[in-house]
Amino acid sequence: RTGGEGMILNHDEIDEAEYHRHPALSVSIAKNLLKPGGPAKVNWDMKHGRAGSRVFDLGHAAHKHALGVGDELVDIGTDLRTKASREAEAKARMAGKVPLRTADMQVAGAMGAASKAHSLAMELLSDGRPEVSLFGEDGKTGRLIRGRIDWLRDDGILVDYKTTESASAKKFASSAIDFGYHMQAAWYLDLATQLDIPAERFVFIAQEKKAPYLVNVIELDADFLHLGRLHNREAIDLWDWCLTNGKWPGHPDGITTIAPPAWAMRQFDEQLSPDVEAAFADFLKGFTND
Repeated sequence: RTGGEGMILNHDEIDEAEYHRHPALSVSIAKNLLKPGGPAKVNWDMKHGRAGSRVFDLGHAAHKHALGVGDELVDIGTDLRTKASREAEAKARMAGKVPLRTADMQVAGAMGAASKAHSLAMELLSDGRPEVSLFGEDGKTGRLIRGRIDWLRDDGILVDYKTTESASAKKFASSAIDFGYHMQAAWYLDLATQLDIPAERFVFIAQEKKAPYLVNVIELDADFLHLGRLHNREAIDLWDWCLTNGKWPGHPDGITTIAPPAWAMRQFDEQLSPDVEAAFADFLKGFTND
């Protein structure tokens, strides 16, 4: 189905693997482009593909429990060092399934139960549909862009499920910068608007990965979204430049001179405070008197 100048597809019309094979720019690629050496690493991934990783397996499993859709989960045993477990893991990944240790299967189930017990999270996921893929076009460069929304409500609210070490507002604000969640929120809102979806809000269902698997529903403010749009613009322009010129730069050529990080200088300054210096002088007196 089309909307605006693009296309909207439900999860049963395009599966996750097919979505990720599409050549349009996604916000995940956009985030990686802006990292140090990003263009070169993105180009490598496009040519060679990205291998499956255990790092994201628990998140995928919890995601499936919360949203009710996703790749099949496979229990590969308790000890991943055994030959049987390694073979089961490789077989599962080849089949597009998610391999999990028995303990992680149990954790994913417990996380699913905890998310379903959170009334607001379940209210958000009770209306609309999961895994909606959006395809549009950047107005400035003409490059194709895409996004896959975890949950699109009928009232236009976009919902994304995240697993995290801490779902506290303060910690999640730091995670938003570290993992580009502000870019994702702005990207999906703007893409949805382009496709005539009346999207005005983007909320995260953040769930902790350790018991009791607490849930917090979080929305980024206008400043966060503005910063996300600035970063998105930078990433799309960089993507366009790389494709136009056939160049995918990594780290700078030549010698790079670096300075100590600000936190190290602050720490050093604190160590040299008058009180510390006086205490150190007293300490040295003991050796001088001897």
